[in-house]
Order: sequence, then structure tokens, then C-alpha cells
Amino acid sequence: IQKIDNRHGKDLCYIFLAIFCVSCYESKEKHIIKLVSEWEGRQIIFPEDVAYTLYGKDTISMYEHDSCYKILTYIDSTGCVGCRLNLDRWLLFAEQIDTLFEGNVSLRFFIHPKDDNLLKSYFQRDCFNLPVCFDYEDEINTLNHFPEEIMFQTFLLDTEDRVVAMGNPVLNNRVRELYIQILSDSLNVD
Repeated sequence: IQKIDNRHGKDLCYIFLAIFCVSCYESKEKHIIKLVSEWEGRQIIFPEDVAYTLYGKDTISMYEHDSCYKILTYIDSTGCVGCRLNLDRWLLFAEQIDTLFEGNVSLRFFIHPKDDNLLKSYFQRDCFNLPVCFDYEDEINTLNHFPEEIMFQTFLLDTEDRVVAMGNPVLNNRVRELYIQILSDSLNVD
């Protein structure tokens, strides 16, 4: 057996590292494909007697079937909720959706809060004027068993609350483009 010199040894390390990275990427990609296929077409179950608020304090009435499509995002209480909210991005996205689809798409935020006073201060600070449901009992997650990854806790739903697409459009431009394309095709918007 021939002894491997340092230069060839380093080359071999780089090759193994490249193979490892590619296999990790492929397994991540397979995980995403599996997750999306499991959720596609699944009907989301909403809790009964849902109360939506503005700025976390003013209760508003919302009709569950008032639009052709819904974008549902779920945020749990783990980690830095303020970091995970991305309120400014959601406001911009909501404005874009409203401009393009004129009320045919509604956004629904379900938040399982650890500290709702802190969240309310974020909503007021950022003038977040979109309806939010404080889901203190984490009912929507209990009913649906959402994926743990934040990127997969947002769903585009049809009129029957079935998942048409999933992914967070404010964190991923490709997901944003996908949502807009699906909505444009379905609602016949140019």
C-alpha cells in the first residue's frame, strides 16, 4: 500500500467534504419535497370561536370565508418571537397582495404567545394593522400539527382551507413568487 502524501491527503479531504456537502443538500432537498407533498391538499382545521385583534387589543370580526384565498402563518412562542415576526416585511407583502388581488386574498396570523404584552408593543410600534389571533392554548397547532421549521409554518389556502402551497413568502423570494404566480393564474390577474 502506497503512503498518501500531504497534498493528496488534503485533496482527498476536500473530495470527502464536497461529497458530504452534496449529500446533506440532497437530504435537505428530499426532506423539503417530502414535507411539501405531505401537506399539499391537506385541509387546515381552524379552532372554533376564533377572535382576531388589531394591535393586539381591538377585537374585530372576520368572516372565515370572505376571500378566495387565505395566507395563514403560525408563530409559536419559542425563540425570539420579535425576530420571527418580521412585521415590516409582512406589511409590505400584504400591501402587494392587496394591490394585485383586490381583497381576494386575506392574511391570517395565529400566534401562540409567551408574552402577549411584548407582542402588543411590537404591533403598536410597527403600526401592524393586520388581524392577529392570539392562540393562547395553541389550538391551531394542536389541530394540525404544523412542521417545526419556521419556513414551513405559512400556508396558501384555497376556499376550502386546503393547502395549495407552503413556505414563508416574507423570508423567501422564491416562495413569494410562487404564491403570486398561483394567485395570478387562479384569479386570472395579469
